[in-house]
Amino acid sequence: MNWGRAAPSRRPENERHYAVMRYEAATGAVWKIDLSFWVSDAPRGELSHPHRLTRQLTDETRLAILRLKDIWHRLPVYPDRVGGMEVYDAVLAHGVRTPDEFDAYLRERGLPTR
Repeated sequence: MNWGRAAPSRRPENERHYAVMRYEAATGAVWKIDLSFWVSDAPRGELSHPHRLTRQLTDETRLAILRLKDIWHRLPVYPDRVGGMEVYDAVLAHGVRTPDEFDAYLRERGLPTR
């Protein structure tokens, strides 16, 4: 497990301790587990995110998210530069469905592509 300190937006209320764990199942599948411990007691919008996400998902968007994450999780920029939040935003808020569309989405935001 690797620990670090992070403030992705560089705002004090977003400062946190962050850890990534990897678990390998007997089947060989590897699960990545992210933990965040917030330093500030400021209100957290993140707590409502899973509920909003669940309401927005359809079979089509869920499949698009899983396909994109299956490609990007193999890249060295994942999850530090491009992570799940970018995938969710691209698919749910911007209509991205394909790897090429996701590359365009990332390029527009100055993020690394494939």
